Amino acid sequence: MGSLVHIEPEYPETLRQAGIGGTVRMQITISPQGRVETVDLLGGNPILGESAMKAVQQWVYAAAAWRTKLLVRFAFDPQ
Repeated sequence: MGSLVHIEPEYPETLRQAGIGGTVRMQITISPQGRVETVDLLGGNPILGESAMKAVQQWVYAAAAWRTKLLVRFAFDPQ
């Protein structure tokens, strides 16, 4: 299930400059109308997670007959 609108998270510049990276894991719930209803941070740096959650909340999916849950991962690499 691919999103119709897909916003990439911003890498906080202070963390990039400090060489802090990592993977953020989230579970998202998508409404039947295609909007992201909930985003739950499952693991990763909380500051990177905040940036990722902010981006994912803007995603839009095609309408479906049911509510859907997806696991999403973002890797932040300071290189």
